[in-house]
Parts: sequence; structure tokens; C-alpha cells
Amino acid sequence: MEKEIYKTLAYADIFNYPLTGNQIFHTVGIKVRRKKFLSNLQKIPHEIHSNLLYYFLPGREEIVRLRMEKEKYSQSKIKKAKKIISLLSWIPTIRFIGISGSVAMHNAEKKSDIDLFFITLPYSVWITRLLIYCVLELLGLRRRKGHSTRDSICANMFVDEDHLRFPIQKRNLYLAHEIVQLFPVVNKNNTYEKFVLANVWIQNYFPNYPIRNPFGRLRTRNKEFSFSLFLFPLEFFMRNMQLWYMEKSKTRETTTPSLIAFHPIDYESQILNAYTKKIKNI
Repeated sequence: MEKEIYKTLAYADIFNYPLTGNQIFHTVGIKVRRKKFLSNLQKIPHEIHSNLLYYFLPGREEIVRLRMEKEKYSQSKIKKAKKIISLLSWIPTIRFIGISGSVAMHNAEKKSDIDLFFITLPYSVWITRLLIYCVLELLGLRRRKGHSTRDSICANMFVDEDHLRFPIQKRNLYLAHEIVQLFPVVNKNNTYEKFVLANVWIQNYFPNYPIRNPFGRLRTRNKEFSFSLFLFPLEFFMRNMQLWYMEKSKTRETTTPSLIAFHPIDYESQILNAYTKKIKNI
């Protein structure tokens, strides 16, 4: 148990991020009763700050103060993001908007941009992407490729309602963290809950993470499916138009009919490699 707690702290330490006891409990890699967990937690280095108890690797006390500083920046960015998201939520094809990345974890730096994650109706990810980019462009908030501007909006992930489950080859510790760290802002028809249920495999990594099922049995089709079929010809055209525009500058982007993911830098491999090295050193 103690070893698993240190492994959880090692992952967070890559981001200079101390954890609360509750955060460790929900992301520790072993199923455990809370009472036993708390008895092991007492052996871990910790510090009280702002009436909260934070845990960290030995010799890493300074990251507690760093987290407090980033907390202020993140709160400001979340407030700004919510204003933009309230505007984007009027786009009829959008079912979910969540804040992801460092802002979602309240671990953003002053210069950080704001990452957003979108779930759309079936056959509408490319229509939605174009509409969002137009709005952000008009507001002067769209992040330019290769340029990270403070408080700019990076709409970097779109997935449709019929393809919420990530394929087996994509499932790893990094993606599991990205899913549980999502900060929901717009959640129509319990789409967020559907997304988490579709990716229940995250409990292979975080067996104590609570997953709520408000549905009983999930339906495969929703009431708006006929509307989605109506969008299909327009979606086909929008997808081909945008792919043609992106062709010259495309790098590591994932662009399928149901998923768009913009991650030009391979953070996943970098972080998983850093994690492997760190747990070997502990």
C-alpha cells in the first residue's frame, strides 16, 4: 500500500503537484478500504497549507507553495473559461464541454492557455469544430498553432456521442488521468456520466475512483439521432474541407470521422517515460 501511494505521488510530482489525501485515495493503483489507506498515509511526508493537508515525495516540500500560487492563476482562468463556454454552449450540436489539462487540475501557470474538451452529437464533430473556431476567432481567443498565448482557448479534443469509449491501444495511465481530471462545465443529458461509464476501464488504474451510473441501462441511440443523420452530408463536406486545409501543416493530430485530437507534442510518451524513471529512483 505504501509503495502504491509513493507511485501515485511520483506521477503527480512530474507536474510539481502535491496531492490531498482524497486525491491520492481516488488515484492510487490498488483497491483498499479507506481506514487501511489512512493508516498508511500517515507515513508519507506532508504539510498543512490553507487548512488542507498536502502529501509529496521526500524533499519536495517546496511544491506545496507552488501549488498555492498556481491555484490562484487557475481560478482566474476557470472564471474566464466559463464565460466563453457559456457562449459556446449555444451551439446545438454540443453535448458536453469540459476544461482539461493544467487548468482543470488547478495547476496552471500564469502564461498557460486553457484546454477544452468537447462531446458532440453523432456525425457533427467537424461541424462543431468549425463553429467553435469561428467564435474563438471573432473573440480573438483562438490559440494559434505553435504559439501558446496566456488565457487563449485551445479546443484540442472533440469526440461524438456514439464513440465515447477509447480503443484498447489508447488506454494507459496517462489517458486515465486525463479522464478523471476533466472539469465539467456544460453537461447536457448526463453526457459526462455516459463518457465515464463508457471508459470504466479507468478503474483498472484507479480502483477506488467512484463512477456514478444514473441510467440503469444505457441506450445505444438517443432521441436526437435522426437530427444527427440529417447532419451527415454537411458533416462529410465540412470534414473534407478542413482536412484539405490542414494537409500541409498536419503533424500528430488524430482526425477521424468521430474523433479530433490536437496534440502536436507527444506529452503522453514524455510523461509516461518520466514516470517510469521516477518510480525506479524512489
